[in-house]
Amino acid sequence: MNDQMPACVAAPAREEPLPGVEGATVRWVPRLPATLSNSVKVGASSVARPGALLSIIPGVARFLARDGAVLEVAPERGVARSVIMPLVHGPLAAALIHQRGEMPLHGATLVNPHTDVAYSIVGPQGAGKSTLAYELVRRGWTLVSDDLTRLTCSAGEVLAWPGRAGIKLCGDACDRFALSRAALAPIGQRGKLLADVETTRRPQRLHAVLAIERGGPDVLNQVNGVAALALLSGNCMKLAYVNALGVAGVHARIVACIAATVPAFRLSGAGPPQSFADRVESFGTRQREETLAAPKSAVGESRSP
Repeated sequence: MNDQMPACVAAPAREEPLPGVEGATVRWVPRLPATLSNSVKVGASSVARPGALLSIIPGVARFLARDGAVLEVAPERGVARSVIMPLVHGPLAAALIHQRGEMPLHGATLVNPHTDVAYSIVGPQGAGKSTLAYELVRRGWTLVSDDLTRLTCSAGEVLAWPGRAGIKLCGDACDRFALSRAALAPIGQRGKLLADVETTRRPQRLHAVLAIERGGPDVLNQVNGVAALALLSGNCMKLAYVNALGVAGVHARIVACIAATVPAFRLSGAGPPQSFADRVESFGTRQREETLAAPKSAVGESRSP
């Protein structure tokens, strides 16, 4: 394989910070290589090697994430920024976070106004994570990050770092919240719209991870031990990048650190977003009170939610 730079449409030469990845830069360039030497395939459109990941989205752009610090973007002619940026803020930011030895959690994170600690909401695609996040914002919660949250873990503390502003909502969710579709900016290629929501300016201490599951009875269960590790790793954005980037061991360590520090729960039910928001608020208050009243337990020990 060779790294020859192909002819490509020129883009404005400029740089900008990447929200959510402290110190990282997005650099707009006229061209990027068609391949990476000594790389392996990590998806339909991406190849990677330690320290670098190249992603080529036909008709959109080429992206090169390297060294946990720089994301180069070579857009195709005429492609709207609203199409490119969800890829920048999602899978490509996740690649940089992996390269730094940190955790790109695929979920929304918000701060409870009554306890001033953060909760991450994860779940499968279509589970309603962003819809629930917007409902909580309407109730006074503060957004840390939507869709992708960078987590760091050290000295017995997990921090959730603020990402880009806004919450991505589908059209039905916009209608539910009486938001004018015409007044919101489109984002990505899946018909999502970006609701205007500011994020906190500082990293927040993470207090719990809630995995929401739609359907069935209303149940809240804590997940312990190996199951907690699996839940966290399973909700890591672009887990498939880890081996090729040479960070499998680092990834295992940060997942273990988070699991040892922050409890994880499964929250299931069939109610509307308002019902889930009621349960999240009730859980947050109760869990915070119990944490303050009891000594911290080790991973694998049962804690009553």
